[in-house]
Amino acid sequence: MDAPGQDVDDAINKDDTIPDDAPPKILREALQEAQLARNEQHQANLDKDCEINKLQDQIGRKRARVERFQEKTPQDLNEILFRTFSAIAFGAGSLQEPQPKASQGQLVLAKMVGMHAITPGAIAFTAVLAHWCISPYETFTEEGDKTGIKWLKDYRAYKKIIIEGTRKEKDQVERGFSQGPFLRLMSEWNKQFFPNFGTQNKNEGPEGDGESSDNDSDVADVLAEIDEFVDGEEDLDE
Repeated sequence: MDAPGQDVDDAINKDDTIPDDAPPKILREALQEAQLARNEQHQANLDKDCEINKLQDQIGRKRARVERFQEKTPQDLNEILFRTFSAIAFGAGSLQEPQPKASQGQLVLAKMVGMHAITPGAIAFTAVLAHWCISPYETFTEEGDKTGIKWLKDYRAYKKIIIEGTRKEKDQVERGFSQGPFLRLMSEWNKQFFPNFGTQNKNEGPEGDGESSDNDSDVADVLAEIDEFVDGEEDLDE
């Protein structure tokens, strides 16, 4: 700790124009000026710390918002969905371990339609079909007469969300920002079923393929969260 009167000595020593025998009035003025400069510097430091804290708080809120979105965004990597899609696209034999050699030559759906990459529609249909399989229905219709579940509507909504999510994230990645949950979703599904396709999906279907006749508020809310997530990621990467 500085000795008593050190501030006065420092203030006087910094000003060569103050003679050693300066009267008390000049000493007081010099001390006041030194103290004023010190207070201004202290306030400037406080203002700077405040700005830094605000920036850190903003980054923290944006990062928390991104994390909450990722937590709420279903990754659709459940093993049941993988097995359901495998049975649909490659036949029931694809679920056997080890894989039967004869099944490779069978005319399965994936070969019939020339499927070489996962699509948003494939994921959406798999999710709806898996849901239907555990329902009380015996026939797969557009709308269930017992529970009122609108299977076709759900399929369109799921597909639209995935299409819009991947489209927005691809635009984001092209501008140099990080990959989001929807592109990772497509990548993981491709690794599972089409490992030779690569990390970027060029066969995601036309953007209009996700249009739905119903403008549900739930879907709109999810799309709004996608926009918010993309904006938040851009802010974090800047």
